[in-house]
Amino acid sequence: MCYNSSRISADPKHFGGTTMIKLGEKIKSLRKQKNISQEVFANYLGVSFQAVSKWENGNTMPDVAMIPAIASFFGVSTDELFDFNLFEMEKQVEAICHEAYKYRFTDGAESERILREGLQRFPGNDIILNNLLYTLDYQT
Repeated sequence: MCYNSSRISADPKHFGGTTMIKLGEKIKSLRKQKNISQEVFANYLGVSFQAVSKWENGNTMPDVAMIPAIASFFGVSTDELFDFNLFEMEKQVEAICHEAYKYRFTDGAESERILREGLQRFPGNDIILNNLLYTLDYQT
């Protein structure tokens, strides 16, 4: 029914609503689990302890280039650092595509609307993009 590919968009802001605050809370939690001070953690990363404090309080985010080093320091994957739940995201994408498919042949505009809304939630998602292309192609 729904075209599916194995590639999924990995933009963190679109996985389970991850925000600066959630990332900061995760960093703080992992740091406390290791019983490490902000200063020790900051020295490891080559940043100030004030920067770490701002991350943990949700005021700023670490530079994207630092994410692998942060994950490595805590011995977790980047997915775990961002609390990614790929299974849940895949279910949501599949539900969007399934809903759009119901309208593809009878109401292409509705199918297109559903898929475009899905792309707002999951920008660049190949599965939704492919379904949108099929829908647009069918309409022509």
